[in-house]
Amino acid sequence: MWSFRVLAVLGCVDDERAAFTCTGQWANKVGTPKCAGAMSSTCVESSCCDAQPVCADKQGAWLLAQALGSGCRKDSAAEFWDLEKTAVVLPASATDAQIKANCCTPTSEAQCSDWKLSTCSTGKVLKIGSHDAPADSGTPMRIITQSSFNDKCCEVPPVTCADKQGAWLFAQVGGGGCHLPIKTAEFWDTEKTAVVLPTSATRAQIKDKCCTLTSKAQCSDWTSSICPTGTQRKTGSHDAPADSGDTMLAITQSSFNDKCCEVTCAHKQGAWLLAQGIGGGCAENSAAEFWDLKKTAVVLPTSPTVAQIKANCCTPSSEAQCSDWSLKTCATGTHITGTRAAPANSGTPVRDLTQVKFREVCCRAPMTCAEYDVVNAAGSRGLAVWVSFVLAGVFATGLQY
Repeated sequence: MWSFRVLAVLGCVDDERAAFTCTGQWANKVGTPKCAGAMSSTCVESSCCDAQPVCADKQGAWLLAQALGSGCRKDSAAEFWDLEKTAVVLPASATDAQIKANCCTPTSEAQCSDWKLSTCSTGKVLKIGSHDAPADSGTPMRIITQSSFNDKCCEVPPVTCADKQGAWLFAQVGGGGCHLPIKTAEFWDTEKTAVVLPTSATRAQIKDKCCTLTSKAQCSDWTSSICPTGTQRKTGSHDAPADSGDTMLAITQSSFNDKCCEVTCAHKQGAWLLAQGIGGGCAENSAAEFWDLKKTAVVLPTSPTVAQIKANCCTPSSEAQCSDWSLKTCATGTHITGTRAAPANSGTPVRDLTQVKFREVCCRAPMTCAEYDVVNAAGSRGLAVWVSFVLAGVFATGLQY
């Protein structure tokens, strides 16, 4: 009897390193700090860096003091606590003067976003982006008048396709909207909602800006079309022009299926894992192969054959990696290293890896922050949540042969 563990993909570590970089409010720890494990994904600020004091640490006390005429306003200063400076690093044991110099801003340099309690008058909205709005009222000048705020910070919102969408979609259902003149092969394009229209736009202008020819439709435009069971919608942009109706306003199901739907290894996974558990699937005919979870997103041919599924979704056990042996464990004080090569070396056919060999090849002491690999860390961190699900579910028991 032998066992091969179903694959679970973890992050990877290779031999090219670059020390973990502490930025912003974090400073490098002295000495030789270590990460939590043997992969770059286990290197984080709390392991490799020391937190530095920042304006945010002083904010509560200084805002309260400001309300009482002190803090940034001490000695009648025309300044304010700047919420945009919360991440500014302060000197260790910063004095009040240093805090003020780093965290306060003169009201003469205020921007629209700084006037949190000011609102635009009816019919206007706050401008997007950075706009100067210095104080112009009070002694000292710490306030902005409503008229000045309206002038510098507010604007009449532009009219966009989104503002016309409800009426035009309703009209389109009855043959109007983008379908006028009668049965025009166009549709209201929900991808154009942010397009700005001319002031008092005419019907022709609205149609020109917000409608799209059905001959230029994409898969995402056919919102009521559904892919068949066992397939999924393709991601990204894929052309799917209308091909049905006397004015080409629709797409046939077969054409939609062909252009917009796909089959991946993930759609075959349940059945093939079950089959593998009883000697079928990737293990059929005593093959030294396994269902590879790293290949779940691989796209298969339409109506794939068994041979095509196996060729695209299975992997020889001779090409297994450390992360594929999900039921094997490292000794206390060591951690799995990820995608180092760890080919099977036991069983007939050879589908298993001995515990001794696994620990020899795949287990390492925690890496130091100086060994951090920035490239591989990005990939391995993104997989962490998915891996946790895998290990907690089907693969917690493994498949025994």
